[in-house]
Amino acid sequence: MKIVNIICSVILAITLPVVSICGGFNLAGRLPDLYSYEMKATEALNSISIEENEDQMGAFFSSYMTGKQETFQLTYLFGENTDNLFLAEEQKTMEIYKGTLDYSLVVGGIALILALIAYFLLYKQNLKPLLRTSLIRGIPVYLALTGPFLASIVIGTFRSRILQYLFPYEIKEFMVLPRLLPESYFLHLFLVSLFISLIIMSFIGYFTWKITKPRRIFGAAR
Repeated sequence: MKIVNIICSVILAITLPVVSICGGFNLAGRLPDLYSYEMKATEALNSISIEENEDQMGAFFSSYMTGKQETFQLTYLFGENTDNLFLAEEQKTMEIYKGTLDYSLVVGGIALILALIAYFLLYKQNLKPLLRTSLIRGIPVYLALTGPFLASIVIGTFRSRILQYLFPYEIKEFMVLPRLLPESYFLHLFLVSLFISLIIMSFIGYFTWKITKPRRIFGAAR
């Protein structure tokens, strides 16, 4: 049973950081707030002939990223007629972006299941010190996993590679999506993702400490 407990401890040290990072990345990439903020900051909609404002466009992006709508497309006025706002290449970019989020969600979901099982087994055996130790050991893992995010924030070359991955074609001046999701969007995406993941890790740490700290009677631990 001791070997099983050690395995559970290792699983927790690895999976909890994975859960927090994948959770932060998905919340930042799927909620409408970051999209709306970026469009307001860049005023990208001023040069586009659509009726939607920044908040509505943020909701549109979020609906697609959360699977509420299958097609990433809007129409706009072109003289007396209407036309599609996004080209097939731009739709493919959003498919790649959404696919990346979906993949991280699956990884985070599997990690969450494993973490819950390991957490339950250790807590059921009243191995509270081992739970706290597992969380402390997860801090270096968390720092290591945030390395690519930090590199993308600090080093512009990393962000350029990401843009090349999402936009694997020549960006034309008339394309709309590159204006709505410029390089600054991805800088903010990684910043917000890290901030949310840190909140998740802090919450896990606080919760673990609350349920595992020794109870004291007259100053003595019990």
